[in-house]
Amino acid sequence: MSNANINITSAACAFDTGTANVVMVLQGTNTLKSGSDYAGLRVASGASLTLYGATDDAKLTTSGGTITINGGTITAKGGTSVFGGAGIGAGHFGNGYTVTINGGTVNAYGGGHGSGIGGAHGNAVGKVYINGGGGDIYGGSGKNAAIGGGEGNAKVDVFLTGSYHKGDSQFVTGTGTFNLHPTGGAPYINAEHVTLEPPEYTRDVYDLAHIAEFYDANGTFLLADTQTIQIYQGDGKKTSVNIYASDTMYDVAKRINDAIAYGLGQIAYIDGMPKFCTIADGTPGTESVVGKDEAIWFQATDDEGNKIGAPYIVGYSAYYSTMLVRSAVTGAAGELVFTGDDELLRALGLNTIQQATESTYSTKVFNAHTGEIIGTQTISGNVIYAAIGENVDVRFDTMAGTRVTWNDATKNFMFSSSGVYTTTVHIADKSAALQIGANERETLWVLFGDMGATALGLDGLLVVDREHSAKAITTLDRAISRVSTQRAALGAQQNALEHTVSNVTNSATNLTAAESRIRDADMAMEMMNLTRMQILMQSGTAMLAQANQLPQSVLSLLS
Repeated sequence: MSNANINITSAACAFDTGTANVVMVLQGTNTLKSGSDYAGLRVASGASLTLYGATDDAKLTTSGGTITINGGTITAKGGTSVFGGAGIGAGHFGNGYTVTINGGTVNAYGGGHGSGIGGAHGNAVGKVYINGGGGDIYGGSGKNAAIGGGEGNAKVDVFLTGSYHKGDSQFVTGTGTFNLHPTGGAPYINAEHVTLEPPEYTRDVYDLAHIAEFYDANGTFLLADTQTIQIYQGDGKKTSVNIYASDTMYDVAKRINDAIAYGLGQIAYIDGMPKFCTIADGTPGTESVVGKDEAIWFQATDDEGNKIGAPYIVGYSAYYSTMLVRSAVTGAAGELVFTGDDELLRALGLNTIQQATESTYSTKVFNAHTGEIIGTQTISGNVIYAAIGENVDVRFDTMAGTRVTWNDATKNFMFSSSGVYTTTVHIADKSAALQIGANERETLWVLFGDMGATALGLDGLLVVDREHSAKAITTLDRAISRVSTQRAALGAQQNALEHTVSNVTNSATNLTAAESRIRDADMAMEMMNLTRMQILMQSGTAMLAQANQLPQSVLSLLS
């Protein structure tokens, strides 16, 4: 078939093998398109389809589209050159593809840099879903995985529904089995994310309804109504988990695992598969987040995210009996507390195996401008007290400079230093200077400390049980003491201001009186002078009148 474009928009498929075994050689550009309700490529049950293509492309390929295989027998081979594409998936420069296999027999052979199913060397993004079926999947001639990205470490998401590794090269999907054949020491599955879902199994003694602890003394099932438990993190974050009557212990463990990973956001601190809640039967090495009676495999990566060697076992899950919950956050900030119905919590048997302990840090405080060392401390926790003077504390992220890795031997998170953590703190003087006198330096400094919930250590306060409530009392007492100290300081400064205001008021009164004495008239003195002058004037007038009467008297006698 050369440069063939088959476009059927009616009920028929663009290409249907029928019941025949077909060998197709694809050259150039080939398009198979059908109506909206029908497949572009259909392989009937019992028939086989073998595809061969151009040298540097995938053999059943898509660029931004989808390939879905629901049955039949398909053999797909990648190109033979060094840049040959995947057997099924993307070519050398493919992008955005989706491959879904829901059964049938699928044999895929990757090209030079291609995986059997997935992407090739230059592939950017893709998804592979395998829900069932069987066959052989081979990586290309380079260092290629059987499933996922090619040698170029492509960003592929692989979803293995009902899947788990059964041996060095085999994993089971539903009712089928695929044999994986990586090349050149490549991992079996090379993907940025691998999602493993539990295989189907008969619901039996693993159901919560079949566990005696989930019934009260009267024989009433505790989950007759849906129950919710709250998960609190030591720094105040919280999330919730619903538990239903139809759940198994696996269902509960998976929800708790996802709640810690995504609800509390702890997935940000780890690489690879989250293992915040796992299940074991009490036997050393029998622990996993998925599966039943089988080993679970996963691909290791280094600090830069590069794949390291072949995949390794992350645990087993022979019986659903012991549920282990972990935190990837250090110190008291990462402590996990479960609250909810008391009988339900007792049935789950949540007990503290290891108490949270604070990390120890060696700290140095420098003057950012001069480089001068202000002080050094070895602290427990994430607060440097009196880092810059007695009134300045510095709080840094709990996970600062901390690397979290999974230890498969101890089945636990390991915390180590990722190097020197450096941060810069800008100190801004927010004190107020009040001028209280007429001279230079006659000032009063008023200081206002930070009395917010974070500064007082109340932002992550938990009162969810007796133990944490008791600890909260000490924290609250310390906060009350700090607030009281601040209030006392402000009270003293207020008294000083009131005394200063009183003195200034007296000085102002005296100054006004002095100015008045100098500038203003003495009203009492002036009134006295006025009265004296009025008396003198009246006396003179009377004397003059009397003097004028004497001549008149003499004249009257002569007349």
